[in-house]
Amino acid sequence: MAHPDHCPVGGEPCQSMCDEPCSWQGSTRGKEREALLAEHVQALDFLAGLHPCLTIDGPPMAVAGRIFDAVQEGRAALQAEIKRQEEALVFLRTAIARSRIAPPPPTA
Repeated sequence: MAHPDHCPVGGEPCQSMCDEPCSWQGSTRGKEREALLAEHVQALDFLAGLHPCLTIDGPPMAVAGRIFDAVQEGRAALQAEIKRQEEALVFLRTAIARSRIAPPPPTA
């Protein structure tokens, strides 16, 4: 473990040229953590905006999991609809091809 008077980056004794003395690292790290937490909260708010029906109450990982699950469910439903539409299109193309080959029905 580094001594309080040692620079955590360089591993050398702090110099007078440092912007902040190494003894201030706890305060600096706290500010960095607060900024990182604010950034994560902003990201979760953005993700929750993609699905307004989801609330963002609870632990961040649980919230992110709910948002991810909702996105995955929506994606699966969309993929199923695309597959259904493609199958219908194949059926219609086959029916059209058969009608062109078959002679026209007799008229009375």
